[in-house]
Amino acid sequence: MTEVLTEAGARSAIPCLRCGDCCRRYQVRLDLAEAERIAAELGLTLDAFRDKYADRRWPGERSLLVRQKDGCCPFLQRSGENGDELCGIHSFKPSSCRDWVPGLNRRECQAGLARRWEVAVDSSGGLKGSDGRMRDFSLFMDSLASDGRI
Repeated sequence: MTEVLTEAGARSAIPCLRCGDCCRRYQVRLDLAEAERIAAELGLTLDAFRDKYADRRWPGERSLLVRQKDGCCPFLQRSGENGDELCGIHSFKPSSCRDWVPGLNRRECQAGLARRWEVAVDSSGGLKGSDGRMRDFSLFMDSLASDGRI
């Protein structure tokens, strides 16, 4: 279950910040069954999926590694003018991505907060930033809550 930030500090699990930093830092490994499932959702054969998305350096025969494109997962997409970065295959994304839980203790989420919001996590787990940036971040979190995303 996703927890929400409080003024007193941060919880370990948070809603996705839509910053895309996890999609920049990691390459996803897929077993062949999962690769076939995703390929089918994209209307591709496994061989076509492998040609288009697999990192050729990966030595695995029973799995593949999704290659990075322009420094991030090839399925990461910028959404609208607000700067959200979202998974382009969200409804059928890899299990490792579905299982990943954002948190303020994660380097990726801290980097995303800093890059996108200019907000940092202090040593006590609270958030710090300028009044304006904290206000903008709070409005973003409120928009997630009003959309039912948290």
